[in-house]
Amino acid sequence: MKSNRKKKLIYLILLGIFFAFSPIIATNLIYTTNNSNKSSEYYDEINFINENLKISKISGKIHIDNNWTDARDAGICTGNGTYSEPYVIEDLVIDGGGSGSCILIENTDMYFRIENCTVYNSGGLWGDAGIRLDNVDNGQLIDNNCSSNYLGIYLSNYCNYNNVSGNTANSNEISICLYDSDNNNISGNIVNHNYRGIYSNNCNNNNISGNTVNYNEFTGIQLYESLYNTISENIINYSEYGIYLGESHYNTISGNIVNNNTQNGIQLTEFCGNNEISGNKITNNTLNGVLIDNSDSNTIYNNTFIGNTVNALDSGTGNQWDYNSLGNFWDDYGGVDANDDRIGDTPYDVPPAGGSVDNFPIWEDGDDVAPNIMITSPTTNQIFGNNAPGYNITIYDLSTINATWYTIDGGITNYTFTGLSGTINQTAWNNAPEGEITITFYALDRAGNIGTESIIVIKHIPAPPAGIIAIIEGIIGSVSALLVISLIIWAIFNQRKRKKAM
Repeated sequence: MKSNRKKKLIYLILLGIFFAFSPIIATNLIYTTNNSNKSSEYYDEINFINENLKISKISGKIHIDNNWTDARDAGICTGNGTYSEPYVIEDLVIDGGGSGSCILIENTDMYFRIENCTVYNSGGLWGDAGIRLDNVDNGQLIDNNCSSNYLGIYLSNYCNYNNVSGNTANSNEISICLYDSDNNNISGNIVNHNYRGIYSNNCNNNNISGNTVNYNEFTGIQLYESLYNTISENIINYSEYGIYLGESHYNTISGNIVNNNTQNGIQLTEFCGNNEISGNKITNNTLNGVLIDNSDSNTIYNNTFIGNTVNALDSGTGNQWDYNSLGNFWDDYGGVDANDDRIGDTPYDVPPAGGSVDNFPIWEDGDDVAPNIMITSPTTNQIFGNNAPGYNITIYDLSTINATWYTIDGGITNYTFTGLSGTINQTAWNNAPEGEITITFYALDRAGNIGTESIIVIKHIPAPPAGIIAIIEGIIGSVSALLVISLIIWAIFNQRKRKKAM
């Protein structure tokens, strides 16, 4: 009887221990079950955000009116305001609360940097911004997220020699806005789904380059009353107007990809003069590739016009559609190149009839022209986790293509594909290191020409979600505790048995 009582006692103790630890196990199992229907892409995005928030802290709105020392003493920034040791504001998350600007810096020429901050929900009045600089020189805005504000980033009232690079500014009225500000660099930013993408009013000598500007409701990049600016190497797709200049002179528009805009790819209007448009790919725009309206003395050459409803329309006077015996490539050119000098033998008439002409249209045929590839997705610097990116591309003159492939390792391994959409090889993606990855697409035509187009994406594998870690820790802890207590109980009763045996 005593032996049975002892066994029952042991069972009761073990059962009590199990019930004591069961909430840990149950809680973690519920977490897993309730979230099991989420896709891995969902967790990739959520965990990347969480990783950023782990190194960020919540802050109230910041206003610095040349009182940097006070801001440093308050713990808002670090540094000394010199070129080599600028003031630094970084790793903050700021909700503007629906009024004013999240960060406002004004009346300073001290060197400073605002980096890796997330700012959102500014006020809805003109001038309210995620980050606003007012009468400021020598600032750097680097790798911030300035989405969901009235103005994402705003430089006004003589902001000069500032650098705005690598920022994301989506879903604003205007993503990056410059007023009365000169000699600034606006480069490498992602500017999507705004009303206006990048807007400049009465600004001179600014560099706007390497930005991704897609799906903006009105204009991708717009200059008004601005001089001597450079707009280069940007990707500007799916807006109403890709690049729009009004009353602006002596600007250079070069090397841009301007595709699939619902009105005009590039438009010069309201007395724009002495601007240069060269080396751009202007394709598949719904109305005109280039529209010159009431604007004179502009030079347009070495551009590629493909698939636009009307490639170009020029209602101005004195505009020159070639330069130094080099014109443009027109996919609807009807002439020939009898002497094989890669220049059409007859001019290309730019509509309306009787107006401007391209005297040296570029002649391309299957013997000397590489296939033209456009990447719709993924987009520049788009972030992917465990799952390989999907892709969607366009290859012009597809009927002439014999082979297509892509690489993600600098050309070491080729992955062939058919069609114009698909998913990057998952094994190759798994083997690729984290960080920037260049995906290059290739197309080989019947004449042996190879066309290429590349896009840079970011691979980021987040740490395991806290729930999984908690499950593992809970189970290990519970099992370990049960084993230890069971061993103790076993040892006690075993010792008593020995004593009785003696």
